[in-house]
Amino acid sequence: QELGCLHEEQFQNLLELYEDALEQLKQSEEDRASLATEHVLLQKQLAEKERLLHDAEADIKMLSFTNESLERGLTVTLANVTRQSQAKMDLSDRVKTLVSSQRESQNSDEELLRRRDETIKELRSKLQRQRVVHKKQVQDLQLRHQQEVFIAHKAR
Repeated sequence: QELGCLHEEQFQNLLELYEDALEQLKQSEEDRASLATEHVLLQKQLAEKERLLHDAEADIKMLSFTNESLERGLTVTLANVTRQSQAKMDLSDRVKTLVSSQRESQNSDEELLRRRDETIKELRSKLQRQRVVHKKQVQDLQLRHQQEVFIAHKAR
């Protein structure tokens, strides 16, 4: 009877260890799902930034074409020199602002990518550590089970 109580206690301990291991595995899966969701969000943000960058490049080309048209107009008529000159300066300022904005956007994108890569690296490391712990726990459970089977067999 004492051996039966001991066996029951060991079984309960093993059951608790098994349940803990399952809970940790569930948490690990939740962490991985969260990481996947964050990755998709970052990809969407990156796609939006790329679209904005493409739009800015199209605006720059359009402004460049407009700038050239204004320069041709300057040579055609002297009466519009002042107005066209001012328009050219305004366009030049807009181009500079767009280029500056484009650079800032690109720097921001690079920072987002860097942070995403760091987060992925950290989460992969964390997941790897959890796998090692889970593997050790499973090995410990298997060893304990083998010992219990051996002890139970020997006791017969």
